[in-house]
Amino acid sequence: MTETILDGSARVAPTTVVPSPIARVLDDLYLTLHIAPMGFTLSLLLLGVASSGVAPTPRAIAALLAIGVAFHLFAYGLNDLIDLPLDRTELQRSDDPLVRGVITPATLAMIAMVQLPIALGIAWYIDLPVRGVLALLVAFAGLAAYDTWGKRCPAPWLTDAIQGVGWASLLFVGAAMSATTNAATLRMMAAILLYIQLINGVHGPLRDLPNDYRRGARTTAIALGARPDGAGVFIPRALVVYALLLHGVLLLIVAMCVRDATLTVQFAAAALGAGLSMLLHVGYRQRGERTKLGLAGALYVALSFATLVLAGAHHATPLVQAALGWLVVIPAGLMFLRNARQRSTP
Repeated sequence: MTETILDGSARVAPTTVVPSPIARVLDDLYLTLHIAPMGFTLSLLLLGVASSGVAPTPRAIAALLAIGVAFHLFAYGLNDLIDLPLDRTELQRSDDPLVRGVITPATLAMIAMVQLPIALGIAWYIDLPVRGVLALLVAFAGLAAYDTWGKRCPAPWLTDAIQGVGWASLLFVGAAMSATTNAATLRMMAAILLYIQLINGVHGPLRDLPNDYRRGARTTAIALGARPDGAGVFIPRALVVYALLLHGVLLLIVAMCVRDATLTVQFAAAALGAGLSMLLHVGYRQRGERTKLGLAGALYVALSFATLVLAGAHHATPLVQAALGWLVVIPAGLMFLRNARQRSTP
C-alpha cells in the first residue's frame, strides 16, 4: 500500500550496531505503528473538514483524529500481516518487529481487528451523520480489500483504485460534519484517488521492484513492463505515459482547488507543481540507478502531499490549519531524526 513509499522509502539500511534497549523499543513502536505515514492518514479527515466549510470544535477535531488513528492501525496492521511472507524476503524490511518476531502475527491481528469497533464507537460518541459512518465503513472495506488482494490481483490498477477509494472515503468522513457535500470535497476526493494511484501504482512498486519481481507480485508498474535491469530499473514508455497522465490530471485538480485562493497560495501551488514535474523528469532519467530513482520518488511523494494540503486547507479555519501543519511536521520530523540517528551510527 502507500506505506511502501511513504514509510519504506525513507528507511535506511539496518545497522549492525545493537542500539540501547530504550532506543530499540522506541524504534519498534515507530515501525509497528507506522508513524511516518500517520500524518497523511490523519490529514485526510481534516482536509475533509476543510473542504466542507464547517468550523469544527477542538472536541470534534480530537475525535476525528482518534478515528484516523484507529483506521491507520487497521490498514497498516492488516497489510503487514498479509504481506509478511513477501516482507521476509525484502532486505529493507529486515528491521521490522513483525519480520524479526518481536511482535507475533496473532497480536498484530488482534490490534488491527479491534480498530473498526473503536472507530465506530467514536463516530457514535460525536453523533457522526449516517453518511459519515457509511463512508467510514467504505474506507475500512477498501483498505481491507486492497490488503487482501493487492499484489495478487491480475489487474493491479483495479486494486490501486479500490485502495484510492478507501482513502478518499476517509476524507469524506471529515466532510460529513457538514450537512451537504460541495464541489470542493469532491475535487479533494478525486485528488486523493489519483495521488494513491501514483504512489501505489508507480513510485512504491519501483522502489520494491527487485523483490516484487522475483516473488511474482502483481503491481501496476510490473504489469506495464517495469523490471529489474542489473543494478537499476527498466521503466517502459507505457509506465512513463501512465504516470504523466495521472500527474497531469492531479495538477489540474489542484489548480481548480486553488483558483479562488490568494495569489500567494496560487504561486506556491504552481511552484510545487513545477517542482513535481521536474522530479518526475529527473527520476525517470535516473532509472538506471535505483538509489537516485528512489530519492526522486520519495521527494515526489512528500511534495505532492504538501501540495494537496496547500490546495485543501487554504480556506480552513486557523485551528484546522494549525492541526494540519503539525500533522505534516511531526511525523516528518520523527522520521528525519530516526534516519539521521541510524546514518550517524558507525
